[in-house]
Amino acid sequence: MKRKYTAALAAIICTAMAGTPAPFAHAQSKELAVGTIVDSVLTTDIHAFVNGEAIRSMNIGGNTAIVVEDLRSYGFDVSWDPSERQVDIYPNPAKKVQSTYVPNGYGNMAVGNKIADVLTTNIHTVALGKEIPSFNIGGHTAVFLQDLAPLLGSLEWNEKTRTASFTENKSVLPDPRAEQSAAYPLQIEHLSNNGFSILFTDDGMYFGDKRVGFGQDGRAMLSVEWMAEMLGYKTEKHPDGLYVHNDTCGFLIGTDLETAELYWFDGKDDETKLTFPAVERDGELYAAEYDLKELFGYTGNWNSDKRELHVEHARFEVKDFGIPEHKNSYWYAVKGLLFAPLTMDMPMLTVTASRGGKTFGGSSSMALSEQKTASGAPIYEFSSEAPLDLGDNEVKVELRVHKRIVFSKTFVHTLKSELLNPVINYGDLGLGFGDFSSITLETPASGQVRSKDGKFDVKGTVTKSLGTGLHAMIEKEDDGGNWSDRETAEIPFDAGHFAVTLPLDHGKGRYRVTLRSDLSIPAPRQYDPYIDVARFYVEYRDGVPLIVGLQGNEGFSWRDGKLLHTSNTGKTWDVVVPDGIGVKDRPISADFNDPFTGFAFFLRDDKKLAATHRLQDGGGQPAGWETAVLPTTEAWETSPDVTPHSALLYYSTNYVMLTSSPAAGQMNKSLYRLDYRGKSWTRVGDITTAIGGYPTGISFRKEKEGWIAASNRGQDFIPLYRTQDGGRTWTVQHVDAPADLQKAYANTYPPVFDQENDHHGLFIAEFVQDGEKTYVPYETNDAGDTWIPLPNRLKDIQGVPVLHFDGLVMGRAISNDGKTIYTMDTYNHEDWQPIKTDIPLQDASQFFLRTDGFGWVLLDGSLKVTNDGGITWSDPS
Repeated sequence: MKRKYTAALAAIICTAMAGTPAPFAHAQSKELAVGTIVDSVLTTDIHAFVNGEAIRSMNIGGNTAIVVEDLRSYGFDVSWDPSERQVDIYPNPAKKVQSTYVPNGYGNMAVGNKIADVLTTNIHTVALGKEIPSFNIGGHTAVFLQDLAPLLGSLEWNEKTRTASFTENKSVLPDPRAEQSAAYPLQIEHLSNNGFSILFTDDGMYFGDKRVGFGQDGRAMLSVEWMAEMLGYKTEKHPDGLYVHNDTCGFLIGTDLETAELYWFDGKDDETKLTFPAVERDGELYAAEYDLKELFGYTGNWNSDKRELHVEHARFEVKDFGIPEHKNSYWYAVKGLLFAPLTMDMPMLTVTASRGGKTFGGSSSMALSEQKTASGAPIYEFSSEAPLDLGDNEVKVELRVHKRIVFSKTFVHTLKSELLNPVINYGDLGLGFGDFSSITLETPASGQVRSKDGKFDVKGTVTKSLGTGLHAMIEKEDDGGNWSDRETAEIPFDAGHFAVTLPLDHGKGRYRVTLRSDLSIPAPRQYDPYIDVARFYVEYRDGVPLIVGLQGNEGFSWRDGKLLHTSNTGKTWDVVVPDGIGVKDRPISADFNDPFTGFAFFLRDDKKLAATHRLQDGGGQPAGWETAVLPTTEAWETSPDVTPHSALLYYSTNYVMLTSSPAAGQMNKSLYRLDYRGKSWTRVGDITTAIGGYPTGISFRKEKEGWIAASNRGQDFIPLYRTQDGGRTWTVQHVDAPADLQKAYANTYPPVFDQENDHHGLFIAEFVQDGEKTYVPYETNDAGDTWIPLPNRLKDIQGVPVLHFDGLVMGRAISNDGKTIYTMDTYNHEDWQPIKTDIPLQDASQFFLRTDGFGWVLLDGSLKVTNDGGITWSDPS
């Protein structure tokens, strides 16, 4: 089986690169053209650390390189100045180090494999005032770790551990502006003005002796090219109009002479209508002075005595210290600082969010702060915000002087209900909304909850009250994704608290619940005297208890006495009645490796136990089911609490072990065999006395050679049982416990073997000592004759680590808090690799992951899927 690396490559060079925008990260070289390929990015076995925490790294020309913007999480401030195309790195010893390192969790390529090109860039990277070499990697800026020393700290290399560790110089003083970057990530300073005067006469407008405009219908029409030259812009005549730009921003006046397209780094940003049509005269383009003031963003001061227009064009330095691209809130807000404005026309910030063809937000506020610059000049605070909704929101953060763009950043913010705080936070917004109740919620604690009985609880505390309670608005999502079937309910306040149970009156589905407060501003708005103070979503659906065989679109489950099948990764489930199964027969279990390899077990209406497996034709398409009755001999084998444990072999005999519920500490066990594609089962025998404890599962490496793993029931050995004669006899296989776990008792879980190399296998042993569980993988390379404990252990996880996916022995597990998944690749001798998830995967009962990044997790009966190795999760689509 070939290994797949598409997702791995994405994780190495793309994931979480919140940095310099791609359209303008092109090159840096006087000798070479922008974007010239100068080297290759190679995979590396070197692990890089900054201030004691792991950071993602890559190999460029034998040197360890990092992405500059990643340093923001490692005790540094990093700013981007678009007009200067400059990245600045500032030390900040007081800044908390919060590692963002996310290793590739599903197998690394061999060391030295090419994963990307290295391009020259015209972006300058500066550390403490000194420029250091930088490169363009996939549209992002990379630097060598060694070039940060000795400017910002020291670098140490450990050959034995293959680690490069950079430590910040704590004595370096932080930059005063950078220190405020957490609260004010966008900072602007007015540096200078470019000023000149235009004389108005009866026969036109003049600059010195040069005629630069004329009057038309009482309006001053000025030369666009001349104004561009005076303000430091370039002009280019294009087939679709005159393009005016300064390499950062610009505009294009179209050939219709009535519209202008606004540009940011050669990319169209917006379009506007000219107030008055432009005019072409003698091969030159003229526009109304008012429109030019809007497009160039200058200030015009009129002197009526001299009949002069004085133009002041301000130059600004903008520093983006890392505008966040993710906020788990119903509002996206940005704050900034404007230093020493010496112009009347100051930049205004707007934040907008677009979704579903509509744009929201766009308001802006500015106020004089209490701060001043070192010279005593004023500092202004500005802010803007936009409301968000679930799904993809295209957020644009923009600074403009009139229509001149001084800064622009656009990104897609995906809002997920599972990550949201249901209480809407208005405190970070610059807008005033009036007076209303403030609350905290105990239940629900997140933006999404599940209901099993058609009801949900609301419980919390009132921190500030207006009125006597809250108003709940409950809406159900229809087939078109719209919210309808609205119901309302009152939630009264009681001594500073509230607690109610509310119904979902319109059946199964998804509901949106909005809690609203009375609003006073100070008089209530007549059209809507309320304001939303919390919002969350309730999933009321039939869940599934277990999923089997789901390695892609197809899989099986069972519920309410019916076998279920999905062909769309669990989005919908259909009832399946296999051939040979009656409508009164009830499924008790199913076990499939894939949609065609495995069995569903039914207790038939005639009190017999039947096993059915799916057939396929020569083209690999479904061809019905084949059902056979197991020749049971004991009454417990056909009781409702019997549990089948399958051992599935792709090209050989299949086995099933039946176990009873434990009675007086005794669990009955029997074994059956089915030849590959056979039509009947054979009873191997009763194995109750041979197998101590309660089995956790059974597996076979070959037709005759298998293992049963079990929980410990007071034995003084690790309970792993082996057969070499097809299950007729079983013996305890000796397995040594690790030296530090000799006093622990152990539970085992069935071994798995590689499809490509069945001499290689693993099993998991769960050691319990002093109430703490430690999961230790055991490995064999001699077909199971000996098992050696690996040092790759796990603790604090949900359930037991799962081994074996894509036919290769690999591992996967989820942390107790659901915020981290772990994967292990035994082929590359990797330890468990942590991967941070975008939503908490708590209460996970099953977890599957393929090496190409596809996977799913079952959370309280509901399915979530991933296509990037477990980093992001969503509902089946």
